[in-house]
Amino acid sequence: MITEKAMLKYMEDRFPSVYGLKHWNIRGKPITFDVTGRNIKKHRGHRPWQRDIIDDPHKDKVVRKSRQLGLSEMGCLENIHFVDTKNNVKSMLTFPRNRQVTDFVKTRLNPVFDSNEYFKSILDRNMDSIEVKRIRDSFMMFRSAWGGALGEGADIDFLAFDEYDRMTDGVEFAFQESMKSSGYGLLRRWSTPTIPGRGVDKLFAKSDQRFYMHKCEACNHYQIIDFEDNIMQVKPNGVNLMTDEIEDGTFIFVCSKCHKPLDRWYNGHWVAKHPDRKALRGYHISQLSAVWITADDFKRNELTYTSKQL
Repeated sequence: MITEKAMLKYMEDRFPSVYGLKHWNIRGKPITFDVTGRNIKKHRGHRPWQRDIIDDPHKDKVVRKSRQLGLSEMGCLENIHFVDTKNNVKSMLTFPRNRQVTDFVKTRLNPVFDSNEYFKSILDRNMDSIEVKRIRDSFMMFRSAWGGALGEGADIDFLAFDEYDRMTDGVEFAFQESMKSSGYGLLRRWSTPTIPGRGVDKLFAKSDQRFYMHKCEACNHYQIIDFEDNIMQVKPNGVNLMTDEIEDGTFIFVCSKCHKPLDRWYNGHWVAKHPDRKALRGYHISQLSAVWITADDFKRNELTYTSKQL
């Protein structure tokens, strides 16, 4: 008979999200994926789309994302989970420039390792630097993706590119060569898109294209939230174009089909546009699914941004 303790250990080893809920702190607070009761004070912790992305064991994943959705932390969480739950493996997490490597390790990763006794116990302080950290008998390495030579000479099992669109063209293949002898060969790429048809956008186009879709509770219509189709003005005099000011409650999210108010909290699901494509797993998520950003906020941004793409 499987004991409850053994089942919990299996879940922790199998799913990075469960591992994170048990051990991971961000700015001194435990992470969350779901906030119950539409708790506005804790709404920034309501990020249900994160769970499926990091728990997906597919060998090759790409995430086309917006900023400020916590996906860099989730990529790092999956990385630590991998080296902690596997024996004698190596991972490499890359950033576009050396400064970003240093900033990320010092300000976002080191505080995690200092956050609780568990992480302190698995980190070897005798091999703890900006470039390399030893976790039990495994290693995490951090590099700039500015030059392919930086990836040479390291046999790795897990390779991740943060802000993929901002790395030097062609460098990726030099890093991938380091995984040829691995029995795992896990590849992760995530980025805010820059130019259509390039970088993460090009990769996503080749993938199974998973979109985070929301169901309208009024008409049951599933939809990808769109800036043009899902934001409606309900307060006629709420916009002052002379001062670029928008009153709270002027705009709301609505269903693109029936135009009833759309609840973004608990009705989201990942749906693959091309489920027959197996080689590359792709995820697309934008700030439109972030409940802490209101329709008014998006329209205020529209008044200041220079393009709809921004």
